Amino acid sequence: MMFLILFLVMAAGILYLGFRTAFVFQAKPYIFILLYTVILFFAFGMMMAGMKMKSLGPVMHVLYVLGNVFVGVLLYQLLSFIVVDIISLFAHFSPKMFGLIAFLATLSVSMCAIIIAATPRTKTTDIKVGNLQSPVRVVHLTDLHLGHYRGKRNLEKIVRITNEQSPDLVVITGDLFESEYNLNESTLSPLKDIKAPVYFVDGNHDIYTNDSKVKRLVADAGARVLENEMVEECGIQIIGLDYMDADNNSTEDVVPHESKTQTIRNTMPKFVIDSAKPSIVLHHSPIGGRFIAEAGAGLFLAGHTHGGQMFPLTIINNYLFEFNRGLYEKYGMQVYVSCGTGTFGPPMRFGTTSEIAVLNLLPAGNR
Repeated sequence: MMFLILFLVMAAGILYLGFRTAFVFQAKPYIFILLYTVILFFAFGMMMAGMKMKSLGPVMHVLYVLGNVFVGVLLYQLLSFIVVDIISLFAHFSPKMFGLIAFLATLSVSMCAIIIAATPRTKTTDIKVGNLQSPVRVVHLTDLHLGHYRGKRNLEKIVRITNEQSPDLVVITGDLFESEYNLNESTLSPLKDIKAPVYFVDGNHDIYTNDSKVKRLVADAGARVLENEMVEECGIQIIGLDYMDADNNSTEDVVPHESKTQTIRNTMPKFVIDSAKPSIVLHHSPIGGRFIAEAGAGLFLAGHTHGGQMFPLTIINNYLFEFNRGLYEKYGMQVYVSCGTGTFGPPMRFGTTSEIAVLNLLPAGNR
């Protein structure tokens, strides 16, 4: 049903773009409908194929980048046409003026979105944690999506900003990579410069890429990879979960593991969480919160949603995810979902920022 709805929305968008572009150029719409259809199929084809594009060389890399950019630009061209159409109800525009205004709006928003996505910013949040003995500063990184757009230089910038926060602890909650492009030891070497203990759990894109290799490279760079394990750091019980569904009936995520017997629901009871100590659960996607809370966890950190990444998905995401972005309190537990520092698909953000989450964990007394 979701795919059918998506297809119908895309078809309607292509028809609208075709007819409005034909109006601007005073031409027959079928030419532009065909053109937009070809561009969109090319763009989505490149987006899907790019996850395994390392061996196809620089030409395919460029095509992948262009394809993803086209998706973002087409979205904002569609929205620009709609806005100018609404304005034209009150002010008459000639076809050329209509096209010029829409073109400038599309260009301006697209350029701003690219710049915003390429500029990581810190977001500081204070979180009161029960049974915490002293303040702990945690930098939460997620969804870096290293690959076709981001590599060693981008990670160096993120590590520099991370160290500037003087963290006691750094956690990375998955989707470190988005493709095999740039998947090598050199790309991850900046992780060695982080001046705090680093813990990592995988995400769906790490699995799509090469999960075992990602984990090996992360471990070689000095981070601790948690695979359904619990450790103690800074007086906090840290539980790191592999990427998995919430339960066997989950419709929120499609897990690419060979076996789907592993779920949050049947994995969390395996951990003996000391209720007298603070605890943090790390999982890539903010799902299964009820099961995590039932196991006795006090704080759940995740990513995956990108906060919607680009308007209007920033609004739609609120209806797709129980926890979309920011801090929540539910099931007697606190949940923090980061928008992530990277992007998926178009290298654009509009309505969100490329976030480096700085979490100040503060003592809140006994729970």
